[in-house]
Amino acid sequence: MSDTSLKTRTLGFTVVELMITLLIAAVLLGMAAPGLSDLLERNRIQTSANNLFTTLMLTRSEALKRNRAVVMCKSSSGTACTTGTQWHNGWLVYVDNDGDSAADPNEILRVEGSLRNGDTLLVSGADFTNEISYGMDGTASGTGTFVLCNASGDLDFARELDVAITGRPKLNKSTTDCTP
Repeated sequence: MSDTSLKTRTLGFTVVELMITLLIAAVLLGMAAPGLSDLLERNRIQTSANNLFTTLMLTRSEALKRNRAVVMCKSSSGTACTTGTQWHNGWLVYVDNDGDSAADPNEILRVEGSLRNGDTLLVSGADFTNEISYGMDGTASGTGTFVLCNASGDLDFARELDVAITGRPKLNKSTTDCTP
């Protein structure tokens, strides 16, 4: 008999070893899922807040660049300003070239659709109930605060955007209230 026939061995995993590995992987994944869910929710809200901040900065910079009033208003249609809807249904930015305080198709600079997943965008302060306009010097039409919250109103995820009379928005990571 040769020595090689006695030393043959099969390499691989047994079914028991494979099942233990899968069990450990499932436990680790189960522990990581809630944290991952919170991370995704926080990033989604932060992205929406950054988008609002960017839109306000665009509105202000266009007013400075064009040397005329530029307006950001609530719009659920994306073609005209509305007063009966909420901010989270969408908004648009337009330059008021003809001074009629209405968004004409050739004046619209940017359109944003509604927020996703039941998120809300509330305004505290009556100055921005329906619109915020920037003058040719970059100042805002008033002061106010936009509050962005997720559908559950969880303050851990909420973002607040303050607009001063100078027109510069400031994004804060927290707020004290998510109720209208």
